[in-house]
Amino acid sequence: MGKIIRRMGSFAMPNWKRCLMLRLGGVKIGKGTGIAWGTRIGSKVIIGKSVRIEKGCIIGNDVKIGDYTQIGKGTSVGPNVVLGKNVRVGRNTYIANCVVGDYSFIESGVFFTGFQQGKIKIGENSYIGIYSVLDWSGGIEIGNYVHIAGPSVGVWTHTSAYQALSGDKLSDHSKKRVAGIKIEDCVYIGGNSTIYPGVRIKNHSVVLPNTAVNKDVDAYLMVGGCPASPKRKIERTDKEIKFIK
Repeated sequence: MGKIIRRMGSFAMPNWKRCLMLRLGGVKIGKGTGIAWGTRIGSKVIIGKSVRIEKGCIIGNDVKIGDYTQIGKGTSVGPNVVLGKNVRVGRNTYIANCVVGDYSFIESGVFFTGFQQGKIKIGENSYIGIYSVLDWSGGIEIGNYVHIAGPSVGVWTHTSAYQALSGDKLSDHSKKRVAGIKIEDCVYIGGNSTIYPGVRIKNHSVVLPNTAVNKDVDAYLMVGGCPASPKRKIERTDKEIKFIK
């Protein structure tokens, strides 16, 4: 019965009626929240106060959305998602199996994917650029104040190279290699870059655009190229940041 009532809440009607129907269907919704028509919401969902969800979104099961968060048109959230306070998610984005910290921004067209039960964890005040792909298979941990610039950064925690070379069926994952990725605080990653499985990018580092990162990046270092190689050291004081040849 709850599912039917929640589905009725996606119909075109005043916002207060829609929220009432969703509450009757078991959704917890805070004061001042606006949910546009055409949005479908699953079970075990908690939505904070003053949240804005635009038209045509899908909110899956086991989702928690913090206060003042905004979700763009046509976006899918869930399952197993926790969004902090003041999070922004762009249009036509798909996120699942993730925890996103307060004040972070996931741009339009971003896609979270994976074939195992990993998790994506994103800290506070971090940015995921337009059309980027994050693979939860081996788990991704992204710190605070991380900027993954758009467009089209790929953060991959699995590779199917051995599967392809062995001529295995797509349904046979036995030869897929999986390894987690960690991106520490205060890191900038330029657009069109690829981060390979098992890599750790340490704090206060820069990955230049169009870079293939297949090994760890030290702190306070700028890298670039295919494969990535050191370009400059980074020196940081209270007053300024310098890039040293």
